[in-house]
Amino acid sequence: MIPQTLGALFAFLGLVAPGLVFELTRERKRLHAPCSTFREASRVALASFSLILGAATIQAAVWTVFPGLSINLSEWLRTGGSYTQEHITRITGNLIFTTATACALALIVAQAVSAIKRETASLSNGNPWQEALRSDRPRDSNAWAHVQLQDGTGFFGYVESWTLNEKSEERDILLYGTSMKRVKSTAASTDDADDIGLRWEKVVISASQISYIRVQYRDALGELVPSKRRKVELNVLEQAHEDLAATATGPTTDKLES
Repeated sequence: MIPQTLGALFAFLGLVAPGLVFELTRERKRLHAPCSTFREASRVALASFSLILGAATIQAAVWTVFPGLSINLSEWLRTGGSYTQEHITRITGNLIFTTATACALALIVAQAVSAIKRETASLSNGNPWQEALRSDRPRDSNAWAHVQLQDGTGFFGYVESWTLNEKSEERDILLYGTSMKRVKSTAASTDDADDIGLRWEKVVISASQISYIRVQYRDALGELVPSKRRKVELNVLEQAHEDLAATATGPTTDKLES
């Protein structure tokens, strides 16, 4: 059934949105077995109904504290359009509140389920190239890649672009920069590299020839910039080393004297 009016369309989206938020959040942490369209739609509808019911309960609690925001449901059902015209602002505000609360509950419940099931790793239906070369790249930085080919040749350079073909073996990656280098060995080191960036503008490499790609992020001065996730990990390691050093040195002289 297709909504015939703008109001019906927004109402339909409001009913479906919480279930979609829940399912999309869950899919980031779990493998989803293929199923029919009917089953998928039923799962979204059931999740939406449960979440909207929870949001309506919260909204009822809000009405008890702020009765001026409440809607007279019996009068609305009895009079219909006239009540809607008289209280359109209040009705719209309550519908937005219910939908937003249901979506927030969807995020909370999905995260709670993942925590209970210890689903810590994120799953992606996209491609890891997108995550490594764009999504995880810090702002005001460029992706610097080491592209190792199957024949042992390695290329180092800034990533300008890559093709988003569904088949990974049919993708290409484009490197650029005056600091581009080429290594003719499997040592994966730039010590004996050829500086090709001053003579060549760009290098296009086919993914079918690539063994692996290593990525780091650099600012305009060429200094390493950690991603947000890596920065947190480095801070944890630094704190752990400080705690270990403090334990190894033992109590201070002041503590001993006291």
